[in-house]
Amino acid sequence: MTKKLLIIAFLGANFFLSSCAYRIDVQQGNIVTQEMVDKLEIGMSKQKVRFLMGTPLVMDMFHPERWDYAYLLTPGWQTTQQRHLVLIFEGDTLSQINGDLPSKQEGAQPQDSAPLPSPEPVL
Repeated sequence: MTKKLLIIAFLGANFFLSSCAYRIDVQQGNIVTQEMVDKLEIGMSKQKVRFLMGTPLVMDMFHPERWDYAYLLTPGWQTTQQRHLVLIFEGDTLSQINGDLPSKQEGAQPQDSAPLPSPEPVL
Protein backbone atom coordinates (compact mmCIF):
# COMPACT_ATOMS: atom_id res chain seq x y z
CA MET A 1 0.00 0.00 0.00
CA THR A 2 2.85 2.40 0.77
CA LYS A 3 4.43 1.83 -2.64
CA LYS A 4 1.15 2.69 -4.34
CA LEU A 5 0.83 5.91 -2.33
CA LEU A 6 4.43 6.82 -3.14
CA ILE A 7 3.87 6.22 -6.86
CA ILE A 8 0.64 8.24 -6.83
CA ALA A 9 2.35 11.09 -4.96
CA PHE A 10 5.29 11.03 -7.40
CA LEU A 11 3.00 11.06 -10.46
CA GLY A 12 0.88 13.86 -8.96
CA ALA A 13 3.95 15.98 -8.20
CA ASN A 14 5.33 15.31 -11.68
CA PHE A 15 2.06 16.35 -13.30
CA PHE A 16 1.85 19.50 -11.17
CA LEU A 17 5.43 20.59 -11.88
CA SER A 18 5.21 19.90 -15.61
CA SER A 19 2.07 22.01 -15.91
CA CYS A 20 3.88 24.99 -14.35
CA ALA A 21 6.72 24.91 -16.88
CA TYR A 22 4.66 26.02 -19.91
CA ARG A 23 3.46 29.53 -20.66
CA ILE A 24 1.41 30.35 -23.72
CA ASP A 25 2.34 33.02 -26.26
CA VAL A 26 0.29 36.18 -25.75
CA GLN A 27 -0.47 38.39 -28.75
CA GLN A 28 -2.16 41.76 -28.28
CA GLY A 29 -3.21 44.48 -30.70
CA ASN A 30 -3.04 44.50 -34.48
CA ILE A 31 -0.80 41.90 -36.09
CA VAL A 32 1.68 43.92 -38.15
CA THR A 33 4.08 42.05 -40.44
CA GLN A 34 6.72 43.26 -42.86
CA GLU A 35 4.68 41.82 -45.75
CA MET A 36 1.71 43.99 -44.77
CA VAL A 37 3.86 47.13 -44.57
CA ASP A 38 5.46 46.33 -47.94
CA LYS A 39 2.00 46.38 -49.58
CA LEU A 40 1.31 49.91 -48.34
CA GLU A 41 1.88 52.70 -50.86
CA ILE A 42 1.76 56.45 -50.49
CA GLY A 43 -1.43 57.70 -52.15
CA MET A 44 -3.60 54.70 -51.18
CA SER A 45 -7.12 55.41 -50.01
CA LYS A 46 -8.23 54.84 -46.41
CA GLN A 47 -10.47 52.04 -47.64
CA LYS A 48 -7.55 50.15 -49.24
CA VAL A 49 -5.34 50.66 -46.19
CA ARG A 50 -8.08 49.34 -43.90
CA PHE A 51 -8.47 46.31 -46.21
CA LEU A 52 -4.72 45.54 -46.05
CA MET A 53 -4.02 46.36 -42.41
CA GLY A 54 -7.38 45.93 -40.68
CA THR A 55 -9.01 48.44 -38.37
CA PRO A 56 -6.37 50.41 -36.44
CA LEU A 57 -6.03 49.83 -32.74
CA VAL A 58 -6.13 53.57 -32.03
CA MET A 59 -8.20 56.08 -33.99
CA ASP A 60 -8.19 59.42 -32.19
CA MET A 61 -11.38 61.36 -32.83
CA PHE A 62 -9.42 64.61 -32.50
CA HIS A 63 -6.84 63.47 -35.12
CA PRO A 64 -8.76 61.39 -37.69
CA GLU A 65 -5.83 61.69 -40.12
CA ARG A 66 -3.60 59.53 -37.84
CA TRP A 67 -4.01 55.77 -37.49
CA ASP A 68 -1.94 53.82 -34.96
CA TYR A 69 -1.31 50.09 -35.23
CA ALA A 70 0.28 48.57 -32.13
CA TYR A 71 1.27 44.93 -31.66
CA LEU A 72 2.78 43.18 -28.65
CA LEU A 73 3.98 39.58 -28.53
CA THR A 74 5.06 37.86 -25.32
CA PRO A 75 6.38 34.43 -26.31
CA GLY A 76 6.26 32.23 -23.21
CA TRP A 77 9.04 33.13 -20.79
CA GLN A 78 10.87 35.41 -23.24
CA THR A 79 10.85 39.21 -23.30
CA THR A 80 7.98 41.11 -24.87
CA GLN A 81 8.47 42.25 -28.45
CA GLN A 82 6.48 45.15 -29.81
CA ARG A 83 5.72 46.88 -33.09
CA HIS A 84 4.20 50.29 -33.66
CA LEU A 85 3.10 51.65 -37.01
CA VAL A 86 1.68 55.14 -37.56
CA LEU A 87 -0.10 56.02 -40.80
CA ILE A 88 -0.83 59.66 -41.61
CA PHE A 89 -3.50 60.63 -44.13
CA GLU A 90 -4.22 63.86 -45.98
CA GLY A 91 -7.91 63.76 -46.72
CA ASP A 92 -8.60 60.23 -47.94
CA THR A 93 -5.06 59.42 -49.15
CA LEU A 94 -2.09 57.94 -47.28
CA SER A 95 0.72 60.49 -47.04
CA GLN A 96 3.19 59.09 -44.46
CA ILE A 97 4.25 55.70 -43.07
CA ASN A 98 6.19 55.79 -39.78
CA GLY A 99 7.11 53.11 -37.27
CA ASP A 100 9.30 50.17 -36.37
CA LEU A 101 8.96 48.31 -39.67
CA PRO A 102 10.50 50.04 -42.69
CA SER A 103 8.29 50.52 -45.71
CA LYS A 104 9.76 49.66 -49.09
CA GLN A 105 9.30 53.30 -50.13
CA GLU A 106 11.25 54.72 -47.19
CA GLY A 107 14.14 52.25 -47.07
CA ALA A 108 14.48 52.98 -43.34
CA GLN A 109 15.81 50.46 -40.85
CA PRO A 110 13.79 49.16 -37.88
CA GLN A 111 14.48 50.88 -34.57
CA ASP A 112 15.98 48.52 -31.93
CA SER A 113 13.65 45.61 -32.52
CA ALA A 114 14.07 41.92 -33.18
CA PRO A 115 12.11 40.28 -36.00
CA LEU A 116 8.74 38.90 -34.98
CA PRO A 117 7.72 35.38 -35.97
CA SER A 118 4.82 35.03 -38.36
CA PRO A 119 1.56 34.76 -36.45
CA GLU A 120 0.06 31.31 -36.24
CA PRO A 121 -3.62 30.90 -37.07
CA VAL A 122 -5.90 30.40 -34.09
CA LEU A 123 -8.09 27.32 -34.36
